[in-house]
Amino acid sequence: MRALAPRVLSLLREGGSVLVLAPEHATLERAWSALSGLVAEAETEALLFSGLLSSEQRERAWQEIQQGQARLVIGPIWPSASPCPI
Repeated sequence: MRALAPRVLSLLREGGSVLVLAPEHATLERAWSALSGLVAEAETEALLFSGLLSSEQRERAWQEIQQGQARLVIGPIWPSASPCPI
């Protein structure tokens, strides 16, 4: 994840969105720990999108993604259809 962090930060600073997909829970936790703190430097938010979210939390997360508030989304492989603004 350390090698990925500079590229993620660069994309976020440029106004881009980043979706990080983890194949299993341990990688998901490492990705969140290594990358979620980057958003402060890029003036955006990070979301941990997982099956542990309630339906209300999931709906709020989708809205934040669609509105461009959260431009760093980290989750398991299944949310690959998340709406990342271009």
